[in-house]
Amino acid sequence: MTANVFDEDVERSMEASMNAHLSKPIEPDKLYAEMAARAHRNTK
Repeated sequence: MTANVFDEDVERSMEASMNAHLSKPIEPDKLYAEMAARAHRNTK
């Protein structure tokens, strides 16, 4: 989670092998959707 929301910040996050880029302020629906997607991928 980060306060950085510029496109280049998202790109740097992905280049650093992060799974996702969630910015502040937190949007609960996006947070929960991303958590559910990661949890689902880790159970396979």
